[in-house]
Amino acid sequence: GPNSYLFGLVHSDGVWNKTGFSNRIIDKLIVAQSSDLDDARRKLKLKEIGQILLAEGVRFMPAAQTQGWSWWPRVKNVHLNFANYEYIFWSRVWVED
Repeated sequence: GPNSYLFGLVHSDGVWNKTGFSNRIIDKLIVAQSSDLDDARRKLKLKEIGQILLAEGVRFMPAAQTQGWSWWPRVKNVHLNFANYEYIFWSRVWVED
């Protein structure tokens, strides 16, 4: 969930915050959203955190790992997508006889 990422990597005191990023406003928002039981309010806080992170370029990755793939022409409907370790595309692939 978002809390392991936010508390571990983004929060100023996060165990895995290796970039040195520190923003006390975000720290307060992280703590506040984690205990908010109202889904709508929590969503707004998470959106605000996301907007600040985007504006400040925190953990922004302009390029991702590149992988080269090839397959036989009889393999159909291959649309590879490895974002977030997404592998559902395999459920749509078939082999034409």
